[in-house]
Amino acid sequence: MSAQTHSSSTINSNSDDPFGSFVSSPAHTFTAYENAEWGLKVVLRCEKPQGSSSGVTDITATFSSISNKTLRKFICQAAVPKFMKLSLVPANGDEVSQGKDVTQLIKVENSQQGIKPIALRLKLIWGIDGEFSETTDIRGFPTML
Repeated sequence: MSAQTHSSSTINSNSDDPFGSFVSSPAHTFTAYENAEWGLKVVLRCEKPQGSSSGVTDITATFSSISNKTLRKFICQAAVPKFMKLSLVPANGDEVSQGKDVTQLIKVENSQQGIKPIALRLKLIWGIDGEFSETTDIRGFPTML
C-alpha cells in the first residue's frame, strides 16, 4: 500500500430572563476544505451548545463528495493548540460518495475564548486503491467561538 500525503493549507444573553441565562448563538457555517482531485469537500458548522456559557463550541463537520469518486475507510483526525481541549464523537459512517455524506461532531473547549480564536488541524484519511491522506489547518473561526 502506498501512502500519499498533501498539506493545504456568540452567546447571546436573553434580556427577558432575569437570571441572565444563555441561549445558543446562531451557527457559523463555512467551507473549510475542498479538493477537486479527490472530490472531497468539508463544511464546518460551528455553534455554542444551548445553555453553555463556557468556551465550548460544537463543530459539526460534513464530508461530501463533489465528484463521482467514493472515498472508502474514511477517517477524520483532529488536533488543536495546547490551550484548547478536543473531543471527537465517532463519525456516522466511513464512506463518502455522491449523495452519501459523513458527519462528525468535534467539540472544542477554548480556554482563551474572546482572546484567541479556535485553530483546528484536520487529517483526512481514506482508501481508494491505497492509503491517502490530506492535512489542512483551518483558521478564520470567529473570536467569539
